[in-house]
Amino acid sequence: MYQLNRGLVKAFFEAEWFSKIVLGRNQYADEIAALYLAGELPCPVVGRNIGVGFLRLGLEAVKWFHPAGSIVMPRAGLYRVPRPGRKQICVGCDWGISIRISENGKDLQDLHEVNDCPRIYVKPELSREFLEAIRESGYNVMEESLSARSDILSALGRN
Repeated sequence: MYQLNRGLVKAFFEAEWFSKIVLGRNQYADEIAALYLAGELPCPVVGRNIGVGFLRLGLEAVKWFHPAGSIVMPRAGLYRVPRPGRKQICVGCDWGISIRISENGKDLQDLHEVNDCPRIYVKPELSREFLEAIRESGYNVMEESLSARSDILSALGRN
């Protein structure tokens, strides 16, 4: 399994708690895939990019949340979807990796090999695989999650 770095793990849990508290839902598989790919590729991300926002901006991402469900901060390469109702995430939109969810999609192991594909389909259970990769990378899931929850509640209280 791919070794996850500390920043990626922290961003995942911060985005997860932010999504639960503000949006009332967990992150979708395409959002997790965008976070994973954005950790590898320093390119613009359009769409539901909350995880990428926390990866690039830290807790400052809370300030730049747009009600459409994304972080909007051009300096960090984070944009919202220009057409409402489009359920896709675009990574590096000038050359275009479009991420969608499909039962026949890629798993976490295959994701880092698809940098040049124009459209990526990911499995809906990517969240479960990502949590397993976090465990295999030597992180304590409960400890990381509780730390992120505390950080998010503090950041929301300041804004």
